Amino acid sequence: MSKQSFTTNMQPEIIISQIAGDLQLKGWDQPEIVINADPDDLHVEQVENKFQLTCLSDCLVRVPEGASIQLEKAEGDASFKFLGGPLTISTVHGSLEVRQAVGVQVGTVHGHLVARSLSGDLKADQIYGRAELRDLQGGCSLEQVSGNIDFRDVEGGIYARTHGNARLRLSSISGETYEVQAGANIHSHIPEVVSLKLQKNSGAALIRLKL
Repeated sequence: MSKQSFTTNMQPEIIISQIAGDLQLKGWDQPEIVINADPDDLHVEQVENKFQLTCLSDCLVRVPEGASIQLEKAEGDASFKFLGGPLTISTVHGSLEVRQAVGVQVGTVHGHLVARSLSGDLKADQIYGRAELRDLQGGCSLEQVSGNIDFRDVEGGIYARTHGNARLRLSSISGETYEVQAGANIHSHIPEVVSLKLQKNSGAALIRLKL
C-alpha cells in the first residue's frame, strides 16, 4: 500500500463508488483526506471539495469528521468510525460496522451489522446476518433481518423484523413506539419506572411476563 493525500475543508462530500476489498474509514480533526491503498487499484476524482473514489483492493481512508459519506458498494467488509456527517451505504457484501457516527442509512448488508454509539437514527433495509445495536441515542428501523437481533440501550423508537430471535435490553424508554416482530423468540428487559401500553402476541401461545 501507498499513501495519497488531498487537501479539503472539514465538510467535504465523498462518494465511494466501489471497493473491491475491505474498507476502513475513520474521521479525524484534519482538513485532509488520506487514502492508503495500492496505487494501481485506486482512482480518485476531485472537484473542489467533492471527491469520488474507486479501489479494486483493500482501502484505508481518513476523512474530516464532518464529511458527508456515500458508499455505493463494498465487496468485502466495511467499517466506519468517528463521523459527524451523514453516512449513506447502499450495499456491503461482507459485514458492516459503524461506531461513533450520527445518522446512518443502510440498504443491504450480506453479512452482519454492528452499530454502537450513534447520536442519530439508524435505518436499514436488509441484513442477511445478525444485527447488534448498542448505545443509540436516536431511533432504529430494521426492515428485514435474517439472523438474530440484539438491542441494548436504544433511546429512540424501534421498528424491527427478524426471522431469528430478538433481545431488547433497554435502560430508558423515550421513543413513542417500539415494535418488534420475530420468527423465533423475543426477550425484553425494560426499566421499572415507565408508563406504557404493552401489547404482545405469540404464535406459539406462550408469553411469560415478570414484574
